[in-house]
Amino acid sequence: MAADQALARHSLPADVFLDLARGGGGAVAAGHLHDAQYSRRLLLLQGVPRLAEECGHEHAGRIRRAYALLAGIQREAPEAAEAVVRYPTVGSWVTRALYALTGQPPVGSPADPVELAAVAAAAAVRSRRSATIEVPIVAGGVTLPSLGRAAVPGADGFAVVRSGPGGAEITAGRHRITLPGGTERAGRESDPGEPGWEALRWLTAEHRGVRAGFVLDDHDPHRMPGARWSERPLTGAEPAEWGAMLQRTWRVLVERHPAVVADVLGTLAVVTPLRAPGGESTSATSKLAFGNIGMSAPTEPFSFAVTLAHEVQHAKLSALIDLMPLTLPDDGGLYYAPWREDPRPLAGLLHGAYAHMAIAAFWRTERTQDHPGQLALRADTEFAHWRDGTREAIGTLRASGRLTRAGELFTAEMARVMDAMSGDEIPAAARDLAGDSAGRHLARWRLLHGARPGGSEPAGPGTAAPG
Repeated sequence: MAADQALARHSLPADVFLDLARGGGGAVAAGHLHDAQYSRRLLLLQGVPRLAEECGHEHAGRIRRAYALLAGIQREAPEAAEAVVRYPTVGSWVTRALYALTGQPPVGSPADPVELAAVAAAAAVRSRRSATIEVPIVAGGVTLPSLGRAAVPGADGFAVVRSGPGGAEITAGRHRITLPGGTERAGRESDPGEPGWEALRWLTAEHRGVRAGFVLDDHDPHRMPGARWSERPLTGAEPAEWGAMLQRTWRVLVERHPAVVADVLGTLAVVTPLRAPGGESTSATSKLAFGNIGMSAPTEPFSFAVTLAHEVQHAKLSALIDLMPLTLPDDGGLYYAPWREDPRPLAGLLHGAYAHMAIAAFWRTERTQDHPGQLALRADTEFAHWRDGTREAIGTLRASGRLTRAGELFTAEMARVMDAMSGDEIPAAARDLAGDSAGRHLARWRLLHGARPGGSEPAGPGTAAPG
């Protein structure tokens, strides 16, 4: 179904690679990564009907017809098809659907290959093409990726989605749901007032003429595989509270963190609400759903800003690794990371170091501001803690002997960025707090994991952990 241009071989110019290694990249790097991910998804989509036929899947015929519909829309209305295929949840669904067809363990819950019909139906609705297709009902609803969800309680099996120039409707048992006008328009929220239709909502903010807009996806069953996402959609005042906090956060970022703004605008399309276990804030990024981050409800703007900076780094690095490996195949080695209680494989340590490089940079900027006492102390302490921990983790990476040539170049540039921060003076109170926190973390880690095989114990952050 893919156009030759979409399936062209992807590579990164050297300057873009180095910008990414320094923690930035902005719109230019994000454009390369998004295009590569789009090509990847097109290739994966091609494999679904083929593998379904080969393994004798019970719905192979439905899957084949859904693929044919999607391919036809791509030829006749390529923008509509592309908008759906680029939507992050399509990436997480198609990868896990192929796992299911090949018998590999899924990431999170399994994904049903017949849900290709929902992808095709979403493209049909966006293109206003005349089409009728049966779409599986999942958890009491029909989800059309990038658009929303039709609630059909009590129905099971398949619903029928009909689209055309005049609009679209979904029927399932006694339910008949008309999709509101404008549903197919990218970048606009549909009218959520139609009975039975749960439109995707938007988080928006603007400061000094710089506008942010992200889909708030609390519907799609493939929005964040493996994460503990909220079991119910946001209700009442909750969406407005998210929006108000984004506005406060966006002001901080626009005024003082232009590189983070550029990365967020270039990379992020969707935010998925997560549960906060024990009341503690949490966030996550799935390598299968580029463009989406998950996070629990933000409580104050600085933590929200750090979460955006941190998770966008994970997203960029995952997409980069799809283009070029930075570490050699996992040999079972595990390493100490100052931000985790568990020993980490080298690839995980690289991810953590790259994300915490952005956290250190954020607080380095904030500590130059005229903040009141406690916030000033927080900025100094957070900077000292993550600067030192990240530098040591990068040292572990570079000494591991397990990096590819690209990985050596990447981590060398990371080291240069962190070395430039090493001369910053830290007030004694913040230095002591950061040191105490790092020491307690290492002590807990030693208590949990002990010494390496052979009797050597990790001497400090960045040393190898038990294998």
